[in-house]
Amino acid sequence: MSVAIVSDNAVSTLASATGIGATSFTVPTGDGALFPSPGTLEHFLATIGPDEDNEVVRCTARSGDTVTCDALTATHAQGARVMVSPNKALFDELPRLIAVDLTLTVAPSGAMFATVPAALSWLKNKLIASDATVTIQIGDGTYSHAAPIVSDIPCADRVAIVGQNFYTRTFSSIQSGSGSAGNHLLVLNVSSTANVAVNDYVLIYSASGGTNPQYLSGCHKVTEVDSANSRITINSYHQAAVQPSGSTSGTLYVVKAILSFTGCDGMQSGAKWWKLVDKLAMVGNGAIDTAGVRSVRSPIIVSAYAGSFGPANVGIANFRFGAYAEYSPPITLHHVCLSKFPHSALYTAGGTVNANGCAVSGAVGSTFDAIYGGSGVFTTLGGRCLAGGIRSTGNYWYGGYADRYGYNYIAGATLVGNGNGTLSPAADIQGNEYALNDSA
Repeated sequence: MSVAIVSDNAVSTLASATGIGATSFTVPTGDGALFPSPGTLEHFLATIGPDEDNEVVRCTARSGDTVTCDALTATHAQGARVMVSPNKALFDELPRLIAVDLTLTVAPSGAMFATVPAALSWLKNKLIASDATVTIQIGDGTYSHAAPIVSDIPCADRVAIVGQNFYTRTFSSIQSGSGSAGNHLLVLNVSSTANVAVNDYVLIYSASGGTNPQYLSGCHKVTEVDSANSRITINSYHQAAVQPSGSTSGTLYVVKAILSFTGCDGMQSGAKWWKLVDKLAMVGNGAIDTAGVRSVRSPIIVSAYAGSFGPANVGIANFRFGAYAEYSPPITLHHVCLSKFPHSALYTAGGTVNANGCAVSGAVGSTFDAIYGGSGVFTTLGGRCLAGGIRSTGNYWYGGYADRYGYNYIAGATLVGNGNGTLSPAADIQGNEYALNDSA
């Protein structure tokens, strides 16, 4: 990529005619000095021809009165005007400055953009002032993606990706339950069904009372809404055979902006990470080698607004991994609920995952992950997961697992209802090839 340069009063004519495909042109003796002399990674844009019939050509070098250019697409007669002047091609190359806060709306119809990638594409040649924030506001609905959302725009750290609508409800009991391990349907008695619809997701950090309340933690799809009786049915992926029941109560958060991904990661880090990701759910199709959030080139932060809603604002479900850091920059999750992963919700091999105020459940341990998969937290090869206070429940294997110099910090964690037990190795005892689960 090169940078466009300009010069003032650069107007002349062609010294000789040019044909289609020509890669140079000349101007009369001495007029070459009117035009820029591009250096390394520089070019200028010249307009050849009259106002009513011209072409704009990219010029990469000048030697005296001879200009080297990209292949011409038209013929031009001797004496045709040549000049450097403002034109669309020039302005398309120049970054625009966004100097004040700006909101870009995304919705299936009636908004500025139909998808988040479309909004990000518009931002690719924009600079954002250091004291400004661009908010990509996502309207209600499910948005399908066949490629991950990558933070590869120049000022990604000044961009917030936020769901427009997000609602808080309470539930007082569980009316009934059906299904089996890994695929439960639970009918909740809720304070109100207003603004709750089928295919929304609800986030539950914790519940209490009744029987087995721990199995409600996670990110769950709404499959039915019974407004007449103030009930909703959710699909819970916890791996235990038993279900929560009775007077189990708590708070749930309704997510209306759903980013759906098929055969790919949800979000990946580019040169920088987003300023904020909030009030949305990222849902995969369980494809192998996919992650809800994967660090590649920069640290990742998925966080909630300070003091807004919580303790659960973002949901991640149905990727092979929830968060994945393998010999890559760290991932930080704040107030995230993660459910249904063939391998693990939080995975690090030689990297770092920070999980604050998160709930993980429903790690499956499916066919291609039957040996090691199925833990809420999985750390290996010197990786670190700092997950103090995490809730890791209803997973197929362990609440937390570490091997080969892996380290998990799990002080204050809730690790119940997991198939093989709470931790491996046992808390504060080195094992599994010098790994440690630190509860101090």
